[in-house]
Amino acid sequence: MNNNRKIRFLQILILLAHLFLIFIMSKPYIGIDVKHIKNDQLIISNVYHDDGWAQYTDIAIGDSILEVDNHKITHKNFQHGTSIKIMRNNEIHYIKAPPGSQKDTFQEILIPAYFL
Repeated sequence: MNNNRKIRFLQILILLAHLFLIFIMSKPYIGIDVKHIKNDQLIISNVYHDDGWAQYTDIAIGDSILEVDNHKITHKNFQHGTSIKIMRNNEIHYIKAPPGSQKDTFQEILIPAYFL
C-alpha cells in the first residue's frame, strides 16, 4: 500500500507541475531581451530570430518598451505576452502577436502531455 501512495503522490505532483506550466505559458513567448537604462526605461537589446513571436514583427533592437498586454512594464522579468506598446523615434507603435503564436505555445505543452 505504501508504494501505491508514493505513485499516486508522484502522479499528482506531475499533474500539478503540468497545470502550472499551462498557466505560465497561457500567453505566447515574445522572444526578446531587454536592458534597463535611466528612468526605469526598458530598451530591446535582442530579438531572437529562432524563437518567439517578435521575430515575425517589426520590433527592433533599440525600441523602448512602454507596455506589455496594456500593463506598464518597469522590470525585466517578463517573457510572455500578446501585445507590446513601444516607442521608436518618438512615435508610439502597438504590436500584436501574429495569429497562430498561441497555438505554438500550446503545442509545446500538449505534445509532451500525451506521453505522461
